Amino acid sequence: MNLSNNMLTGTIPDFLSKPDLSVLDMSDNDFIGLIPQISPNLVFLTLARNSFSGPITSICKSLVANNHLNFLDLSYNILSGPLPDCLEYGESLIVLNLAKNNLSGGIPPSIGHLIHLKSLRLDMNYSFGELPSSLKRLTNLFVVDLGENMLSGKIPPWIGESFVNLMILRLHFNNFSGRIPSLLCQLKHLIFLDLGRNHLSGAIPKCVGNFLTMASIEAVPSYVYDPYTVYRKDLLQTSVRRDRVRLDWKGRSFLYPLVFYPYLVVIDLSMNQLSGEIPVELTRLVGLMILNLSHNNLTGAIPSMIGALKDLEALDLSGNKLSCSIPPEMADLTSLSYLNMSYNNLSGKIPSTTLIRGFDPSSFMKNEKLCGHPLKKACSEPLYEDPQCSIKNQQNMEREDQDHDELPSFYISMGIGFITAIWVYWTVLLLNESWREAYLKLLDKVVEQILVMAAVSGARVRTKLEKLVS
Repeated sequence: MNLSNNMLTGTIPDFLSKPDLSVLDMSDNDFIGLIPQISPNLVFLTLARNSFSGPITSICKSLVANNHLNFLDLSYNILSGPLPDCLEYGESLIVLNLAKNNLSGGIPPSIGHLIHLKSLRLDMNYSFGELPSSLKRLTNLFVVDLGENMLSGKIPPWIGESFVNLMILRLHFNNFSGRIPSLLCQLKHLIFLDLGRNHLSGAIPKCVGNFLTMASIEAVPSYVYDPYTVYRKDLLQTSVRRDRVRLDWKGRSFLYPLVFYPYLVVIDLSMNQLSGEIPVELTRLVGLMILNLSHNNLTGAIPSMIGALKDLEALDLSGNKLSCSIPPEMADLTSLSYLNMSYNNLSGKIPSTTLIRGFDPSSFMKNEKLCGHPLKKACSEPLYEDPQCSIKNQQNMEREDQDHDELPSFYISMGIGFITAIWVYWTVLLLNESWREAYLKLLDKVVEQILVMAAVSGARVRTKLEKLVS
């Protein structure tokens, strides 16, 4: 039964508990009241985007009575209270969406019983505490969105070990702290990583280049599960494909339908306390479309290999401590439509390419040593260069000069040594009669063996030719 998008109001009648009802879509209306008791044979239920209220614990009775429910979407309502610790009765669930409610408390350990779950969305609630270790049992997950909560502690390394099929990991706007665990790099199917607006510190792991799907310019492999085609009936597909995930970008929030996510490859590590240099390994992720590293404590130069990210459409490096000049290779980012490098320590002349100079001056503002169009500040001679960059460049130049200087002397010394060795060798042979006789005998044997081998080879060739002629 599909009653979605009909501007229906009031409470839901009792027909939800009818045993012959297996599919029900009442989303996008204005129903109010408590979540009603559902049919024990219901397989698919979405009450999303209504005004249901009251404690969410009311779903426990339905889960106990129903062991067929695969899809449950109660998102965008006004449900409150802690997530009930009765999820062991929802073992048949494949998709669970409780986003955008007023849920509070910790994530209950019983969530580990949802072993068939492929999509978990608890974003935009008030959940707090650390992630329960029982979550690691959900090895079939493809989508995890816990953003906009008050979750804390360290990001568990077991996410990278347990969620082997994960495509979307969104922990945006929580209170996670500590380092980004390097085990996350084992998520080879990952295409959407959002750890922005937390309290993460330390360096960006160099192993980020191991996100294999992001490192491919091909489409997401067909064998990667799409949780929105799990139901083949038109009614179910239509309802599920309206589900969305939030992307915070340019100070605004955007809701993208999840059906587009295989075509939206994102890394967002913004608004943390990450330090160190931008790892050059990031430039291996040639499928990246959005890269947001803004508002951290990143230092050093922008990797010159960044030009390899041909599909990059948006790049935000603002609010860091990046130095040196803007690499001219950025001109290769032909898909780039948004760029922000403001509030850094960049220096030198902005590359004189149509692509880079086409951006607004605000993209480069608050880089005191940066000059050239589109900034109003003209470049003077000599151009300022960051001392650290100058030292590195000078060291490289000296190393190259040293290599060039060493080559002639190396060949000269090698030639002198060779001539000296030959001279000593022949001098010894001339002065020592026994050594000279031994050397001449050895030379005779070598010449004799060569002649024998040549004769044998010649005979074989003649034999083959005679056979061919005959």
